Amino acid sequence: MSAAADYQQAVRMLVKPLPAYVSYVQRGHLKMDAIEKDLGETVTVRTSDGKTIKGEPLQIYTGTQAKVEGNVLHNTPFDGACYGPVSASAATFEGRSVEAIALKPTCTTNKDDENFQTLYVDPQTHDPIAVTGEKTEDAIYFRIEERFARTGEYVLPSFIMARIKGSGLLFWLDLDFHVAFTDYTFSETAP
Repeated sequence: MSAAADYQQAVRMLVKPLPAYVSYVQRGHLKMDAIEKDLGETVTVRTSDGKTIKGEPLQIYTGTQAKVEGNVLHNTPFDGACYGPVSASAATFEGRSVEAIALKPTCTTNKDDENFQTLYVDPQTHDPIAVTGEKTEDAIYFRIEERFARTGEYVLPSFIMARIKGSGLLFWLDLDFHVAFTDYTFSETAP
């Protein structure tokens, strides 16, 4: 295992150029205190500029360090360019043998780029499987997870989950959201 080489290979898979148009289905659930909302829609993205040309992608703001906005292809929570590998070790993720790469944040201008601590990759192909982060800060517990799946020659986001819970003198926060991304299709011409 080589943390640096394996991390570079995994990140390369996440930034591999996509065809001109990508469509996907997003389905999920948002619970924020007493408010609950189901999400479900087909989204089409023009990859040259990241513009969403069909559908309404996620718009979830929490007032803390978790923010998901825009289409998942252009604005995914995990930005591999904002992390570096620290070490690699054998581990298991959901019963599967994986390589766990410990991460350190390298981008200092955006606190959203400090959320993740571990990237899990396939030990043979080095395809990214999931990236996770968890912390408690200012009486707020925060957990985020982004999963990836291979679709043909591409590795794309397949699931995002965030859990934020906390309370203080003047606030109480309880947020839980999860969204799955499926049915990816690719095209060189606008649908």
